[in-house]
Amino acid sequence: LWGEMKQNAQALSNEPDSGLKLLFKHLNDSKTANGAGFRLHLVGHSAGSIVHAYLIDRLAAQEWEFESVSFMAPALRVDTFDERVRPWVESRHVKRLREFHLTDSAEKQDPTCRPILGYGRSLLYLVSHSFEGGREVPILGMEKHFPADLARLRSVKVFTAPGDQTASTTHGGFDDDGATMANVIAGM
Repeated sequence: LWGEMKQNAQALSNEPDSGLKLLFKHLNDSKTANGAGFRLHLVGHSAGSIVHAYLIDRLAAQEWEFESVSFMAPALRVDTFDERVRPWVESRHVKRLREFHLTDSAEKQDPTCRPILGYGRSLLYLVSHSFEGGREVPILGMEKHFPADLARLRSVKVFTAPGDQTASTTHGGFDDDGATMANVIAGM
């Protein structure tokens, strides 16, 4: 199911009649009609970051720029990020990247999956250790896998929860957390 979900995320920007294809057409038509008055901001939580990785890659290749991209606990593989998003961050097609993730200790104590699966760690631990082939695969939204060199870029800001600027204590809590949402909006 996880593999199929990732294929669907990619297909959204590749299939001829996909919703994102219609969005691309609308954006390109509007850009031509209205000039350069657009500012694009993307906000993705968990698997939403996978969809956004393909969207960023596709639109940036068409010379679109993103004022900001905010990822909350992205379930995106680091290698996919490096292939699809990092070049656009480094070339400044993505002007600001904001990453919100749990501390590793909070990931290890996240009870969200326990009632359903009996699993005592965050969903990203489950994705990293099980859904990506049964071995640990680096996931961007995990503190221990977030690339240190990326965090040092001036255009990148990392928020670690729980903390003053993002108080979530669970993988699913970021979009419900007022401090996180205030920081996402402030970054736009």
